[in-house]
Order: sequence, then structure tokens, then C-alpha cells
Amino acid sequence: MEQTSTALSKIVTTMETKLGELEDRSRRNNIVVHGLCERKENSNALQYITAQLPLWFPTLKDTPPEIMRAHRIGVSRSKATKPRVMIFMCLRYTDRARILKAARDSLLVMEGKDVRFTADYSIVTRARRKSCYPVMEKARLEGYQAFLLYPATIKVSKGHEHTLFQDPVMLEEFLVSRENEESFGNTTRAQVAQIDDENNVT
Repeated sequence: MEQTSTALSKIVTTMETKLGELEDRSRRNNIVVHGLCERKENSNALQYITAQLPLWFPTLKDTPPEIMRAHRIGVSRSKATKPRVMIFMCLRYTDRARILKAARDSLLVMEGKDVRFTADYSIVTRARRKSCYPVMEKARLEGYQAFLLYPATIKVSKGHEHTLFQDPVMLEEFLVSRENEESFGNTTRAQVAQIDDENNVT
């Protein structure tokens, strides 16, 4: 019974992942804007985004990206302290890539608040990526560069060493093993130094 339950659980997880990937493909030209003040676009989000992108990011001026549609997500609330996200769809995937790169290279601040641009993913993929953030932050604190590749693969780098992890638990175990290696190395060096000191005394 337990084996059957485990097998079914794996099947469900696999199906959820595949459905998430299919949904991600349908969203591949979308961009989500976080922190954009409400009513900036008045009644025409498409016109606003199309006009503002080259102004926000000068690298887009020569060949402005073509936007197919744009809108806010959720019901408007007059007393909301946090603005609703805006989502827009690019005509071409290359335009989406250009916009996201421009947003990474040049931070946009409006009315004292950061405005962020992110790719649009399914709920399943967002959950997987979110689970990676804590251990990625830990890796950065320990001197690694940490990146998140699609859909939820963590890449860590230090010097010429580059390692990929398909699961945040695997990265956690990797960091622990490195800590143990460093601790052992420090202990060994201390013991060697102590022996040298004793030899010098004698």
C-alpha cells in the first residue's frame, strides 16, 4: 500500500511539472511588472507600456518592442497600499528577452519605489523557484554566486568552479559538506602548526 502511494505521488508530481511547463510555454512572451503605481496607465495599459518602455530603458529606443496587450491583475481597490501587478505580452520572445535584460541592467525607481520586471511563470514553476531562494541566499553569504535557471535549476559559482543543482536540498547538502571540509582543513592545519611549534621548542 505504501509503495503504491509513493508511486502515485511521483506520477502526480511528474504530471504537475509537465502541466507547469506547458503553461510556461503559453506565457513565454509575457512580462510581469511589480510595484508600478496604480492608475499610472489611466484607462489604457497597452498604450502606456508601449510609450514608457523606451523612456524607462534607453537601450530599447532604436527598436522599440511591440506589445500586444497589457492589463492589471486583480480587482482594483481604492485603499490598497500595494499596487496590483501589471502583465503585458510581447509580440516576440526576443523583445521579452531585451526588456528583461534592460530591467536587470538598469533599476527603475518611481516615486521612491523599485519597479521590477519578471518573467511570467505558472503557479507550479513559481512555487519551485521560490523554494530555491533561501538556500541561494545562504550560498551567496558563503561567497558563491548563485543563479536560478529555468525552470528551477540552481547554478552556483566560485572562481572556476561551476555546479548545477536540480533541488535546493542538494545545494544545502553541498554547502554543509563544504563547511565540514573547511572545518577539517582548518583543524588539520592547526594540528600541524602545533606539532611544528613543539618541534621548535625541543
